[in-house]
Amino acid sequence: FFATATGIIGLLSFIRMMIYLIVLSVKRNHGTAIFFLSSSAILFLTENVLVRSDGIMYFAVIGYFLLFFKSEKK
Repeated sequence: FFATATGIIGLLSFIRMMIYLIVLSVKRNHGTAIFFLSSSAILFLTENVLVRSDGIMYFAVIGYFLLFFKSEKK
């Protein structure tokens, strides 16, 4: 449904965003973010989470906290 609702440009943009976030997580060696993105990608294959506003908020907020806050290493 996501591909038909947004078209080929929306689908390609979504795939590019997921690949970018996974590559960024791997470069930073952030295991929790890699797990979150991998499980989200699998979930997106079976269910249309991003159509509902709750799904967008879930992905945006959790993804932001995991990827853009630096963890303090001691």
